[in-house]
Amino acid sequence: MYDGYQKYGVDEATRYEEERRKESIWWQEEAFIASYFAKNKPRIILDAPVGTGRFLERYIDAREVIGIDISEEMLKESLRKLVDPRLNSVKLMRGDIFKLDFPDNAFDLTICWRFTHLIPDNLLVNALRELGRVTNGDILLQTYVARPYWRRFIISLLSLPAKVYRRLSGNLPPLLPWGHIHAYFHTHETIAAKIAEAGLIINQRIEIGPYNDNIVYVYQITKPTTS
Repeated sequence: MYDGYQKYGVDEATRYEEERRKESIWWQEEAFIASYFAKNKPRIILDAPVGTGRFLERYIDAREVIGIDISEEMLKESLRKLVDPRLNSVKLMRGDIFKLDFPDNAFDLTICWRFTHLIPDNLLVNALRELGRVTNGDILLQTYVARPYWRRFIISLLSLPAKVYRRLSGNLPPLLPWGHIHAYFHTHETIAAKIAEAGLIINQRIEIGPYNDNIVYVYQITKPTTS
């Protein structure tokens, strides 16, 4: 049974940005989003899932922004950012990405960030169909793609002595609040197939940077144009 509806509680939400900001990939993702908004000026935006609202300050020029998340605790964190008067166009609500309560083609841009690794392959197309239904412009889909097996194996072997030393010395790294969350890492082939099955097309695939045994990519996808 899919466990995504209970993945982010109080501990995960309250420490999320504090811990994630320590990672270089966080800032590489921030740079990508900043670059996108420097070149594009969408007026109506969907952020799904909005999480802790990390990108909200990028939306100050938008006419309307809706951020949804299934986790009430993550929404509480994003609500803290709405004290900024420049964000009076932002509305946050609890919502399910598999059943979006919005009309067709309601948004110029949808940002779907750090979500695909939380769902198995067989649910990807369901989410993508809903995102495609409500979006009339770009969908920015962030994904984690595993490095080739042989490279992961070599990295694991090289890091084994340090891991053994830490365990024997008792100097283990602290457990992060989301360490128990099961993650699904999809291949490019799977993601491309699910995008096509959802009736969408890939305009670009942008590499953002490495993250543990994975590479972070953003797929810029849209509906096919009709002549």
